[in-house]
Amino acid sequence: MKRFFIRVYVIIFLTFHALVIPASAWNDNLMEKDGDMQLKVWNNSNIKIISTEKTVDEYHSRFSSFDVSEDGDYLIGINTMFKDRILMINHEDMKVTEFRINSEGTFFVNWNGENIQVLFVRGNIVVEFTKKGKLIAVYDATKDFQYSKKHSITVDGTEYYSASKTPLLNIVNEDSSLLIQNINGKETIIYDGTIGHVLSVAIFIILFHLIVLAFVFAFVKISRRKKTIEDVMNADLYKYMGR
Repeated sequence: MKRFFIRVYVIIFLTFHALVIPASAWNDNLMEKDGDMQLKVWNNSNIKIISTEKTVDEYHSRFSSFDVSEDGDYLIGINTMFKDRILMINHEDMKVTEFRINSEGTFFVNWNGENIQVLFVRGNIVVEFTKKGKLIAVYDATKDFQYSKKHSITVDGTEYYSASKTPLLNIVNEDSSLLIQNINGKETIIYDGTIGHVLSVAIFIILFHLIVLAFVFAFVKISRRKKTIEDVMNADLYKYMGR
């Protein structure tokens, strides 16, 4: 039982705190894997298009990374305890192409021209594929590979940046909203994941308290059992000495 709760705690900790690991400017220091390994990684990542009909206002999950293409299209990386998704958002009609992804940990997104790149932090592997979900290549990141999480990007004088609308809930190291600021200083929200941000923090707090209570309960139970054994041993010793 104790091992179970320790495992649960580790999963929660990694889910909510591994996100401090940063992500990239990437094409330097990448080495392409051989063909068989590329297919294996690609199949394990299970990147598939699962929706093309929704608009951006139908999504509310917090996100861990973003990027903006030279054409102004957006990538949003949703990396939560319950699901991993990549959203490719057309800047003209805000229609979303949603990709399912099996990350088994933290991942970050990046545009490489017209193609999409995903950095899997576990294994330091970069997968590149087209907007249609077709594999381009899989790369190993070398020891010299450097990456840093993006919080602000400027394209043709327009600034795109991530921010949290709930600063008091920032125990989760993720931003909840993606905003755009034009040359005149006007701000517009592109993607709003505040609801998902709040829910994630609430779930974290609840699970954390449940784990603490479970440890307290287990400690009390062990202490009582130990005291019972000591009482029995003392009683037996008393009887032996009284003979």
